[in-house]
Amino acid sequence: MNKQLTIDFNPEIFGQYQSCREFIADDDVPRLCRDPRVLKKTIAADMDYSPSQFANKLHGNEGARFTLDDLELYMQVTGSIEPIKYLLDKYVAKQAPEDIRAEIDRLQRQLESAGIEQPGRFREVSNG
Repeated sequence: MNKQLTIDFNPEIFGQYQSCREFIADDDVPRLCRDPRVLKKTIAADMDYSPSQFANKLHGNEGARFTLDDLELYMQVTGSIEPIKYLLDKYVAKQAPEDIRAEIDRLQRQLESAGIEQPGRFREVSNG
């Protein structure tokens, strides 16, 4: 049985932003904070930043940079995969569908051979 990962994209949202950092600052953090249990200052604290440091990193103020390490930590702390969807839409979704499927299959085989379970946020679809 073949397995396939399905990821929903929203080009109307993703296409509005010039960078992943801008997307996180203007869309993902506010979306997460709609949940009354999630506060921007809590995300900042969980990332070991003050609220102002976090805001400066997200908005590029005072020379602050939102690094790749920050992105990984942000995703770990929030559980959000929206930044990955943004990047996939920006760089991968423009590829031919068969190339994308082949790459997903290759990555799935790598995960399985490494004994890593498929993340629960992706829906499995059977081909058959």
